[in-house]
Amino acid sequence: MEKEEIKKELHSMIDSIDSKEQLETIWLLMEPTTMYQTTNWYNELDEKDLARLNKSLEQADRGEFIDHETVKAKHAQWLK
Repeated sequence: MEKEEIKKELHSMIDSIDSKEQLETIWLLMEPTTMYQTTNWYNELDEKDLARLNKSLEQADRGEFIDHETVKAKHAQWLK
């Protein structure tokens, strides 16, 4: 499917939704994408935050992190 066809189909699908909750869910899924297209948050970081981010990325590259599943299991009682 071409880009314009996809857009047309998405518009049609959204127009057919009556549920506010479903529309809000779609909005939440799409809103960050729209935000990143208009704002490059990385370039807006100050030197301190940029250094922290780069340090974190270096740690992750070295495998110095705890994966999501481990954190979820460790703190399961808080996620109920």
